[in-house]
Amino acid sequence: MVDFDPVIVLFLLIWLTFFGACIGSFLNVVIYRLPRGKNLSKPPSHCPKCHHPIRWYDNVPVFGWLLLRGKCRDCKEPISVRYPVVEALCGGIFGTIASLTLQRNSNASIMETVTIVSALSGLVVTFLAAGFIEQEKKIIPLKLFIPVTILAPIMLYLTHLIKISFHLPMYTIECFVNIVISLIVSGFCSVFIYNDKKQRIVWIVTAIFLGIYLGSAGLVIILSASLLSFLLRLLSRQNVLTPLIILTFTTFLGIILILFF
Repeated sequence: MVDFDPVIVLFLLIWLTFFGACIGSFLNVVIYRLPRGKNLSKPPSHCPKCHHPIRWYDNVPVFGWLLLRGKCRDCKEPISVRYPVVEALCGGIFGTIASLTLQRNSNASIMETVTIVSALSGLVVTFLAAGFIEQEKKIIPLKLFIPVTILAPIMLYLTHLIKISFHLPMYTIECFVNIVISLIVSGFCSVFIYNDKKQRIVWIVTAIFLGIYLGSAGLVIILSASLLSFLLRLLSRQNVLTPLIILTFTTFLGIILILFF
């Protein structure tokens, strides 16, 4: 366990879980507005039916939706269950990764720990947002990957600086080899799971990020996700789960295994 006071560890876990749920709340805005070409910050959160602004106390992740019983306070129209689901998933992702990171990493400061948890969790929730957008609109905006692009070099620098013990790639030639292999493998696999050229590009981009963040483990994840997506496409005419949603949970499971073992 990281060498912090137990109270600090508990506070960190609670805070990072709540922070993840807040990220999920913002992702709901991104999922709805980004593919429609709308501004992400203006206007503030509002009901898509009656356009009344959402009160701050109704905007608390998960609990706001539950207190409203899934209906707008003003027009009483139903609010999609996707909103609390995305918030709860993001909170769970951040909380789980934070718990395992605190157990495995004994060399990092609180700030380094928070940054690492944010980077790994941010990678997973980015895939999650991309998956929901793909599910609804059949498109995936590449702008969505800007935050994880910024976090990637920070992640690499930190793993090199504090010599993290859980098998993440160091800032060496190994990382670039992983990226090249991920590029080749994902390019080949994308032909079998996507017909659209832009969607193939996104699949390759996500694989590159896996190579940067998770090294050789990223190759196993992208191969597993590709195989599952291809099998789902063969077995089902209706895509219940998009390839990127499958990749999200495969990546999350992969990170858990890396941190656990």
